[in-house]
Order: sequence, then structure tokens, then C-alpha cells
Amino acid sequence: MCHWIGRFFVYSAGPILIAYLLLLLGMSYISQQGLKQASSDALSYNLEKRVSTLSYFHSERLNDISSLANDRAVSVYFSNRDLGMSMEYGLRASLLLMKNKFKKLIKNKQINAAPIYLRLIFIEAQSKQYLVDEGLASNQNEPWLMNDFMATTDIKKVIFQDIDHSHFVILYPYHYKGKRIGTILAEINYHDVIHHLIHPENPENPENPENPENPENPENPEHVQYVMLAGEPGMVRSHKHSDKKPLELKKCLLDIIPHESAIEFKNYLKMPVKGTPLVLAAKYNKSYSENFLTSQWYLLSLIILAIIVLVSVYMGFQSRTKNLLLQANVIRSKRQKNILSEKNTQLKNEVRQRLNSETQLQTLIETIPDLVWLKNKEGIYLACNPKFERFYGAKQADIIGKTDYDFTDKKTADSYRKYDQLAISSDQPSINEESVIFSDDGHEELVETIKTPLKDSEGNLVGVLGIARDITARKRAEEEFLFLSVHDPLTGLYNRRVFEQRINEEVERAKRYQRELSIFMLVLDHFKRINDTYGHQNGDSTLCHIAEVLEQSIRKTDYVARYGGEEFIVVLPDTSLSKSHELAERLCHKIAQHPVTTIDTEEISITASLGIAAFPVHGQSWRELVDAADKAMYAAKEAGRNQVKTAL
Repeated sequence: MCHWIGRFFVYSAGPILIAYLLLLLGMSYISQQGLKQASSDALSYNLEKRVSTLSYFHSERLNDISSLANDRAVSVYFSNRDLGMSMEYGLRASLLLMKNKFKKLIKNKQINAAPIYLRLIFIEAQSKQYLVDEGLASNQNEPWLMNDFMATTDIKKVIFQDIDHSHFVILYPYHYKGKRIGTILAEINYHDVIHHLIHPENPENPENPENPENPENPENPEHVQYVMLAGEPGMVRSHKHSDKKPLELKKCLLDIIPHESAIEFKNYLKMPVKGTPLVLAAKYNKSYSENFLTSQWYLLSLIILAIIVLVSVYMGFQSRTKNLLLQANVIRSKRQKNILSEKNTQLKNEVRQRLNSETQLQTLIETIPDLVWLKNKEGIYLACNPKFERFYGAKQADIIGKTDYDFTDKKTADSYRKYDQLAISSDQPSINEESVIFSDDGHEELVETIKTPLKDSEGNLVGVLGIARDITARKRAEEEFLFLSVHDPLTGLYNRRVFEQRINEEVERAKRYQRELSIFMLVLDHFKRINDTYGHQNGDSTLCHIAEVLEQSIRKTDYVARYGGEEFIVVLPDTSLSKSHELAERLCHKIAQHPVTTIDTEEISITASLGIAAFPVHGQSWRELVDAADKAMYAAKEAGRNQVKTAL
């Protein structure tokens, strides 16, 4: 008994020790990866938090400048100048009030006792003169007039780089009466402000003994290195100061900003600052991110230890393994005959099953309604089904051994070959839609073709299996559904949903660019009488007749929609109230002069009542405009019909 217990411990000690070492190695690897992932997640979280702070900071700057551009003091100055005021009679006071607004913004906007704006300038577009130049950097830096960004019509955030420093500038175009007459240039104090936003808990000269930094904190600047990089190449411009005005505020400016593609920042975690050409990058210092437990040496030491144990166990069991092999050979020789006999029987059964499967597969391929074919790697046909024979107008025996170039033109054959090679190179099915013409009767089908690489049992590529299914009816249904989702099924005009979407866009565009916009609503007079007298089929023909008259009478930029029942709405962008009234009068007269012919060739005299409304006189939103036009239309009906009324 003791002998067997001793042998059990001798033979089981090695495997148990190996299993323990492998378990230790796996758990160590998992723990190491967990530490690395936690460190990466912490860095990503802190970087995202700072990027969010910077994005919010930039959005606030746009709000500041937008408020300044919309301030009444700025518009009053240009209004007085348009009235012909001189500097001696009121214009100087307006300019001083405008400058005070710029000074007030600079004074009130600070972070960590540092001014946010180094310089605020208003540059006139034509004269290139500085109307306003305020801030710490006023008259210190090179003028910006030579830069092509001054003529911008969009808000831009630009980095101007000199030899040893950079300027971060926001360009805000100023429009007066729909015309750009100047640019507001805001230079940001990036050196002081951004350092505080990235390291709010670590000012440049920390002297706060009551709140010492935790050396184990991942946000500790001693462990994390943050770098500001340039992202969009088009928003970084070279800028050289003149010798006439030396830079005296260099301490407030940003150092040269490297581009994010620089090789020294390859291993940094990067996030773009939304709305700016800047990218914030961060990484842990090497002394913090790497230690023995997270380094490759820890795993290597465990692997070496496991190898030593494996070698020891192998040498201890080598003699025993030889004996086991000799015994296995004896057993194997006794069972060889039975195994060969079983394999022979199994092979016969497999051959019989494969023959049955091939017969069933051939029957399926011949009866399937899709085009089915098989090619080898060189594009030579190996097999096809009867429908494919109709496609090329030849029997399978005449198709096998040939390529697409033997049946069709080179351009079409090249297209077929391209998708064959795509399936082969990607080692996965390729799907495309194409139109094919059958050679037997000349009819055309839109098919969805799937080409799949075919391999043998050993994984070697045999060729390409192709299946093409007719999707003509499905495509036609999709197109009809798409049309009905946008248009009225009876008249073919825009439906009410699309009209409401587009009129809302037109009103917003008119507000933004201060343009004119008119609409009129049209209703057929006594339409119910037409339906009751002549029937609904003639009523539908009347509606289609009105839709055709409206579409033929408006411009390409105008559009008409069926609003409901016998009501139509016409939208006229960039059209004054007087011009829309003229068009409405012409339409009213035209409708009355062109009766509708019924299916029994009887003429129906029709008239219409129209109501007109214009933006912004009759409403500031599309609902108000439609409501005003609707009331005017009913006023026309109450006044006797067959006339045009303008909203009050």
C-alpha cells in the first residue's frame, strides 16, 4: 500500500507542478494586462476630460465674439457712418463706444488671473484699416492684413507660427446689411490659459502646501505628459514678424506647435479638440508606466522557470515513456488489421453517400430558378445549370472549357472577371448588382450576383461558384415606395410631409440671409359639386389638371405641393409680395380660361380662390405663413371666389 502511494506522489508531482506554474503564468499575464488596461483607461478618461474642457472653452470664445459682433454699439457705428456722420459730429462717439465694448470683453474675460484675449481687432474689408485694436498685444505684433484668411466668409480658427512661437487666432467675419464689411480678429492668450485648462490642479508655480499632489495619482503631471499638437494642416500658417515692431509679449504666446504626425508623438494617445485645429496628446512617463510587474521581464522569468521544470520532469519520465511507447506499439500492431478493415468499410459507405449527394445536388442546381455556374481559378467554366444555358444561348457541353470572352464583348467579360478575382483575393463572397440580357429571347433582368471562392477538402482553392438572382421586381417596388414617400400618389406633386420640411428650410434660409419669401394657397371652388355631378374619376382628373397648370407656371426654383383635398400650396423663394401677387392673378385667370374635359368629352368650367402671404411681413415661421395664406384664401372665397387676396 505504501509502495503504491509513494509511486503516485512520484509520478503526479511533476504534472501538478507544471499545472501550477502554467496557472501562475496565465494569472500573471491577465493581471499584467489588467494593469496596463486600467492605466490606459485612466489616461484616456483624463485626456477626454481635458479635451472636453478645451472644446467648451473654444465654444465660449465663439459666443463672446458672436455677442460682440451682435452688440448694438457695432451696428450703430456703421449705421451712423452710412448716414454720412463725420468724426466731429457723432461718429467719434460711436467709435469710442464700440472700442469700449472691445475693452470690456478683454477686461471681463480672465482665467486664473490671466487675460483670455491678448488682442481684439476690427479690420475693415475694403480699406484694410484697423477700426479697433485693443488688448495687451495691441500694436505689438505684425499686422495680419497680408494673410489670405482675412477675406474669409466663414469663422476660422488659425495657428500662425513664427520661428520660435505661435499665435492662436479666431477670425470672425462681420456682416452688415447682408454684406461682409470686416473681420473681427481675436488672439487668444494660449500660453497662460491653456496651461491652466490642461493642469487646473498644477499651476506653473505651485505653492500650496495644504494640498500636496499625490505621487500615486495618474493625473499627477510628474507621471502624465500632455502635449498640444496641430491637427488640420490647412489651419496652420507660417507668419513672420517684421523688424519694425519687436514682439514684447512673447511670454504670453504659445511655443512652436508640432504636427500630430511627428514621429516623436507616435506612442501618444491623441484626441482632437472639437472645433479647432488642435490635438491634445498625452502619455505616461516611462518611470511610471513601466515597472517589473508590468514589464516583459516578469513574464520572461516565469517562462524560464516553467521551462526548467519541464526539462526536469521530461528527464525524470524519459525512461518510463520509452516503456509506454513499446507497449503502445504492441497494442497498435494487434489492432491494425481491425482498423484497416473498418476504414475500408467506411470508405465504401462514404463513396456511396457522396454519389447520392452529388446526384441530389445536380438535381437541385438544374431546378433552381437562379443562374448557377462554376469556374476554375483561370475563369474557365466547369459547370452550369439550364437557366445559365439560356443566358449565353448555348448548352452546358458547349460552355464548359470556355471563358466569358468566348460569349460576350471584352468590356463585359472584364467586368465579370474583376468580380471573380475580387472573391478569390478577399477569400470571401463578393456581391454586386448588374443588368444582364439573355441570349435566348433578348429579355433583360436586374440580378444580384454572389460569387463565392470554392475550396476542396484540404483548403485549396478550386474556383469560383456564382449565383445570380433576379431582383427586377424588388427594385421596381423599392423605387415606387421611395416615390410615394415623397410625392402625392394622385398628382405626383410633393406631399404634405415633404412640403412642411422644405418650407421650414426656406424660412430658415430667408431668416439667415435676409431674403424675401412668398407663398400662396390655392383651393378649387365648388370642388364637391364637381365630384357629386361628374363623379370622383373626373374629380381626380380635375386635380391632376390643376397640378399640371401650377407646375407649368412656376420657375425651376419654385415648387408646389398638394396640401390636402383640393388645396395646393406654391412656395416662391426670393420673390416679393408684389411679384407673387402678379403670378397668382395670372394663375387665377389661366385656370378660369382652361376648362377640364371629362372622360365623356364634356367640358367643366373651374375657378380657384388664392390667398397670398410673405415672409417676414405675415409671419416669422412657416406655420404662421401657412396660417396667414389660409385665412387670405378663405377671405377670397367669402368675397365671391375666383379671385386673389393678400394676408392682412
